[in-house]
Amino acid sequence: MLEKNHLFLSLFFLLQISSLYSQTSLNGIVTNQKEEPLPFVNILINDSPIEGVISDIDGKFEINIDDKLTSLTMSYVGYEMKRISLQDIDNQEFLNIQMKSIFYEFDEIVVRAGENPAHRIIRKVIENRDRYDPKKLDGYSCTIYNKTVLDFLPNADSIEQMAEKVDTSKYIQNKQYENLQKMNKSAEKMHLMVMEAVTKRDFKPIENYSDSIILNRVSGFQNPKFAAVITQIQPFSFYEEVLSIMEKDFINPISKGTFKRYFFNIEDTLFQQKDTVFIIAFHPLKKSNVEGLKGVLYINTNGFAIQNVIAEPPDTKFITLKIEQQYQKAGDGLWFPEQLNFELEAPKYPHKNMGMRISGKSYISNVKLNPKFDSKTFKNNEANVLALNANRRADTLWQPYRLNDLSEKELNTYAILDSVGRVQKFDQKIDIVESLYSGHYPIGKFDVLIHKVLAINDYEGARLGVGLATNDTLSRFFSIGGYGGFGFKDQAWKYGGFLKLKLLKDDQLNWNFEYKKEIFEPGFLDFPLQSGFLSHRFYANIMDEVKEYSTTLQGKLTKFGQWQANFNYQELTPQYEYLYEKADDELIADFDFPEFKLNFRYAFGERFSNFMGAKVTYPTAYPIFQLGFTKGLNINGLGGFDYEKYTASIRYDFIRKSLGETTIRIEGGLAKGDLPFPKLFSSSGVGRNFQLFILDNTFQTMDLYEFLSDRFVHFFFKHDFGARLFKTEKFKPEISIVHNLAFGTLTNEQVHQNIDYKTLKKGFFEGGLILSKLLNFNYVNLLELGLGAGVYYRYGPYSNGNWKDNTAFRLDISFDF
Repeated sequence: MLEKNHLFLSLFFLLQISSLYSQTSLNGIVTNQKEEPLPFVNILINDSPIEGVISDIDGKFEINIDDKLTSLTMSYVGYEMKRISLQDIDNQEFLNIQMKSIFYEFDEIVVRAGENPAHRIIRKVIENRDRYDPKKLDGYSCTIYNKTVLDFLPNADSIEQMAEKVDTSKYIQNKQYENLQKMNKSAEKMHLMVMEAVTKRDFKPIENYSDSIILNRVSGFQNPKFAAVITQIQPFSFYEEVLSIMEKDFINPISKGTFKRYFFNIEDTLFQQKDTVFIIAFHPLKKSNVEGLKGVLYINTNGFAIQNVIAEPPDTKFITLKIEQQYQKAGDGLWFPEQLNFELEAPKYPHKNMGMRISGKSYISNVKLNPKFDSKTFKNNEANVLALNANRRADTLWQPYRLNDLSEKELNTYAILDSVGRVQKFDQKIDIVESLYSGHYPIGKFDVLIHKVLAINDYEGARLGVGLATNDTLSRFFSIGGYGGFGFKDQAWKYGGFLKLKLLKDDQLNWNFEYKKEIFEPGFLDFPLQSGFLSHRFYANIMDEVKEYSTTLQGKLTKFGQWQANFNYQELTPQYEYLYEKADDELIADFDFPEFKLNFRYAFGERFSNFMGAKVTYPTAYPIFQLGFTKGLNINGLGGFDYEKYTASIRYDFIRKSLGETTIRIEGGLAKGDLPFPKLFSSSGVGRNFQLFILDNTFQTMDLYEFLSDRFVHFFFKHDFGARLFKTEKFKPEISIVHNLAFGTLTNEQVHQNIDYKTLKKGFFEGGLILSKLLNFNYVNLLELGLGAGVYYRYGPYSNGNWKDNTAFRLDISFDF
């Protein structure tokens, strides 16, 4: 009996082996006419309507069936259906199937007898959106392999036509043609650049992402300080209500109210074992003015989840951008991103005959849902942390993460550029670029402080100067520096010096000592921990001359907070006719100010990346708070005034998907005690004359130093409708509305002499309308430069006699891809 059982098991095993060998298998790839992979192609097997596969995100497919393969039928939105016979095909052969694109535009069909059948499917997907959105999970961890490839995109026909017209006697024209030929030949054997990175991602609600780059490689560089992280270009998943692509926001077709904004059409249906996959094309409705996307959704009825998606902006002029995403089952019936692709093309940049393409792929593996995290996992808010030993190059380290081996062209790129990079010292040159980006130019152990070279404002005109500071080459623990500059309009020198002690790494705690002879704007509302490219100082026309001695301790307060403590002593002389009347009727024009200051800033959810030596901040969806306290001291021997100042601000930016983006800022201050004009609050205006720039948190119809307060509140409101209110095929202006107001009081008005001012007791009001992109221009075949205008009107108790004196005009400049 045992022998019979043994024989039966042996026969069963042999039958299984024979069935495996008799099973038909076939591998291949589907491409377009440019030999580029086509993802998510619907492939029917043997003309069966219920048996088929979908090519993966790289265009590849694998078929395993028990029957003989006789035919394959490919269908893909925007391409001709293709059927091929497999009678004479060897099953071991790798098929390369090419499909032909056609002009394709699906009409917005009016469904009269019942609703659009695609709506029922989309509605179910929306119902499950929170379930599959990775940001709504209790937590997850995964590994992401990123690869980004940069290529020249030659227009071979145009280059050939250029050869017939080029005048070899003209040096520049001939040199340009020669360079195009070289780039064309180079593009055939190597890429312009290849970048790879492996990231360990951890996510937890509230804490958000913690990304650690454990492997990093950039062709041409031995020790790159930057990495290709594709999830910063496109969203990690297609379930967010507002999708940010290249820092531009688009309304998701999978969101509530979508049928008022998008048209959907079932293009095809595929049966995968027990599941059905609906292929649904979508695009914004013609009557809708929302910023939307067009593309194709592959909806799996197993959970009514997105299995694949292809999407792109419908209107692009100089850049085309397409994203592709593929999802997999990751446990508990949940679908999770498996691969993210993007392709960005600028076909006429840097030259009309030579474009550029950036292609990126992210492969996601080792997915764990609801893992237990170490307490140190989310200790900081840096978006991408480059590990100390990340720039390792051994293939044995990379192989476990690469789904596909590097191509011959990619290997050539690494080999050639790494060799050139060593000779040309790419790493040293990128260090210089990094220093320039952060405002420093390195010369040995010293940096030239670029921001001290030139300054422009109405008081000084142009200031030319120089600044020097030691860099990390001399010491990573301290920096010593100084600067000097001369203002040509005020004919005065300004100078200073500092010592910076780096008590903890990554600017976690610094201690600064500084002396400077400078000029400051009187009554300026200062939030020291707030950064900005352009400030009110640009328009300043009166200043105080100040000699200041200060020491500052600055560091982080929790992950999202910053703090600063400062003690300073100022010798201040107003550079305008001003007298302050003291309690004993003494009039003084020069002031001594010993002060102690505390400042805090808290931005929950705010994250940043280190890019080229500078911190690039990503906006947070939560309000940003700032608090300030100043104590004026009256010290024997140093003089001074006894006062206290409190300042506070809150800023909140939020998006309403159907209405646009709103920005609200409220700021206020309270001063108690003896305060001369330079230490009070002068409400921020830039004058009613025409200006090129629109400053944030600034009153556009208020004159410089027009109002003075010792307690105040400012309210700034802006709502950007984008192109939602008005949009035609060729004319798409973006519309914003603005409303600002201010209230304030001033006690002891009589002590301030020889200055003109008003108080804000009655309230200041202004409204504005900004029309962006009224005129659009080609900017180097890469971006669209938009010119618009803003008009503001002052009304209420402090309005002037005629409308001209209440009106201010501003120029609006914008860029768009």
